[in-house]
Amino acid sequence: MALIIIGISLPTSPGQVGVVELCFLIALEPFGIPPAKAFAAALFCHSLLYGSVIAVGFYYLKKIGMTLHELEEESSKYEEE
Repeated sequence: MALIIIGISLPTSPGQVGVVELCFLIALEPFGIPPAKAFAAALFCHSLLYGSVIAVGFYYLKKIGMTLHELEEESSKYEEE
């Protein structure tokens, strides 16, 4: 588990795709977990982590009454400055 946490905390590509999966493979190998199942566990973990963040983001976006289009317009205002 510590190896997976280290893999998550390392600066990597956007979304930490690849590094986390590799850490899952390395960390679960001593327990006899086949690489395919370790990779599946990594993808499941990734989908839970990112899916929950996205769901909460959409919830609060709806709660404040904003659409994705309005959010994009607001962010483009700051890009121009």
